[in-house]
Amino acid sequence: MTPTGKPSVRKWTKSELHEAYADLLGAHTLATIREAWAVAPGLARIRIMGICRAPGMAEGLLFDVSVTRNDGNWLDDRWGRVILDATPGGLVRVGRACEITSWPTDGLTSDQLRALAAPAS
Repeated sequence: MTPTGKPSVRKWTKSELHEAYADLLGAHTLATIREAWAVAPGLARIRIMGICRAPGMAEGLLFDVSVTRNDGNWLDDRWGRVILDATPGGLVRVGRACEITSWPTDGLTSDQLRALAAPAS
């Protein structure tokens, strides 16, 4: 609140914004994994690629993770963020603000490049 009683909103720092973005990506990753196992209970391993195609942002691969049912605590809602932070195919964070950025395209595998080239669905 301002001194005159009007509501105010504090601007987020770059670090806070990227932490919230990482939390959001982790939550959506976990939801996707849970949904895949719900509709296909016979799956033993799931691979998920996160591709950024947002307007005004550079298109790129944000993560490429592969998980099994035995990899962790799937009932913990924070587990998606743990996956993205701790696995080799997780998020690339740079700088003091830990900004989330796409993987460099020169290091991508052929299947990752095909996923990037595929039309958005």
